[in-house]
Amino acid sequence: MYIGPVFLMKVLTVDKTLRFCHDLLQGEDTMKIANDGVLSTIISLLPHFVIAGRLACRVQDDIIASGNRNIDTKPGDRFTEALTDADIIVETHLGTVILANIEDATFYGEEHERDRVSNYFPKSAPYLITLDPIDGTRYFEDGLPIFSIILTICTENRIVGSVVYVPRKETFYIAAEKSGAFTTTAADVARRDWLTPYTAPSRAPVVVIYKNDLHLEPPLRAEGFDVVNQHRDYDGSLTWRRTNLGLFTGEVVGKIISNAQLIDAAAMAYIIGQAGGATSSTAFDPETKRVPGYLVVGVTPGIYKKLAQIVE
Repeated sequence: MYIGPVFLMKVLTVDKTLRFCHDLLQGEDTMKIANDGVLSTIISLLPHFVIAGRLACRVQDDIIASGNRNIDTKPGDRFTEALTDADIIVETHLGTVILANIEDATFYGEEHERDRVSNYFPKSAPYLITLDPIDGTRYFEDGLPIFSIILTICTENRIVGSVVYVPRKETFYIAAEKSGAFTTTAADVARRDWLTPYTAPSRAPVVVIYKNDLHLEPPLRAEGFDVVNQHRDYDGSLTWRRTNLGLFTGEVVGKIISNAQLIDAAAMAYIIGQAGGATSSTAFDPETKRVPGYLVVGVTPGIYKKLAQIVE
């Protein structure tokens, strides 16, 4: 007998539905990262990123059109306190896909206290998958196209794969251990014309730092870098592009951040490190999900060396 989703939602709670779907699908076309590989696992998820991106854009379109921001707050500064419907929608969508299809991973989403899927993952597994459902929530809230969806695959407290998807550009940046870095688009994913090798560009001599690292600005400027601190410099302009995503498009050549989060800054740095650049660490603290000390990334080894010397 066919059991449709409407029937399921009528007779089961959301939580029970997730558990039912997970149990139903186990052993049927599921994956193990250990067997299938990091890159193959990432490729299997790309179509679901496209759907998640469309959902996020629908929410942003509503914010822009109606002014109804549908926003809650959580502890943090103006860049981290906002929580939109898109955060929950994207995390629940991708989390459900991962739960149903990948057997040997646990899951850590930024909104794990609020989503409806995190509780059903095993507490421990050979691999950890992390998700930042909307990186750049402040920009998302303000109607800018420079937000992204970020996923990492980790094992033994280090990153081995990462995906950054920019929904408004329909563009992916991807890296996997022993495979390198790649880019692709939503259209190419639909055609199953999957990946193109990717090298990080280097154009504008801009370095991004954060509010706790302003003491690094004078030595960076002395080395000829233009320094951006988004907490200080972002003015709400729709033309603002000097963000972490600039590492992938050439607007930014480096980044320095202390106590960086695994789910966003470290994930991006990993891709740049695989794309011809360099990063100071792919390891993280399993308890805090942060990189101890300074995370330094440069789009070329030469730029990375200059930045690392300044931090030292």
